[in-house]
Amino acid sequence: MINDFYRGDTQVYTLTIKDKDGNPIDLTGSTIFFTMKENLTLPDDSAALQVIVKTHTDPTNGITKITVPATDTSNLKGGYTYFYDFQLVDANSNVKTLLAGKVKVLPDVTQSIQ
Repeated sequence: MINDFYRGDTQVYTLTIKDKDGNPIDLTGSTIFFTMKENLTLPDDSAALQVIVKTHTDPTNGITKITVPATDTSNLKGGYTYFYDFQLVDANSNVKTLLAGKVKVLPDVTQSIQ
């Protein structure tokens, strides 16, 4: 689960991906998708935000970092709750949802920094 955050703030998520036995999953050749939508039924091309990561911090140890720039979160609606998920597509095209839930984007006061 990710924490609520302010519209216009940079968000950084570091994930360590492990198998059911606690061993790191090698992310070499994998892609991580972070997607936020107002409605679960919307297609991905209508997502409020999507970040795709193909280069990982430490792929052999299952570590990746997803950075969502402030310029992307400033386009979100403050006071709204969004659905999100992190999905892994491995080198063999297998898809696994790593984490999913809801997050509230809080309205920001200072809006001139962008």
